[in-house]
Formats: sequence, C-alpha cells, structure tokens
Amino acid sequence: MFTQGSWLNIAEIEINVLARQCRARRIPDRDTMVSEVAAWQTRRNADK
Repeated sequence: MFTQGSWLNIAEIEINVLARQCRARRIPDRDTMVSEVAAWQTRRNADK
C-alpha cells in the first residue's frame, strides 16, 4: 500500500524522467508535445 506522499514522489520521478529525455531537443508545437507525451506514457506503462 502506498503512503500518502509516495504517489507524489512517483509522479515527480516520472516527470523528471520525461524532462531529461526531452531536454536534448526542441518540440516544435503543442500537438507534437501531446503526441510525444502520450507515446512516452504508453511505453512507460507497458514497461511498468
């Protein structure tokens, strides 16, 4: 069972992972960003 703060820690870790992976390039527009984040989220959830 997760403690109250642990879901926040997990969310912060995931956001940091996403940020590091995107830092090396520019994402040109919002639609591309939404698409890229959705693909990233699908891969991360599949990997558990």
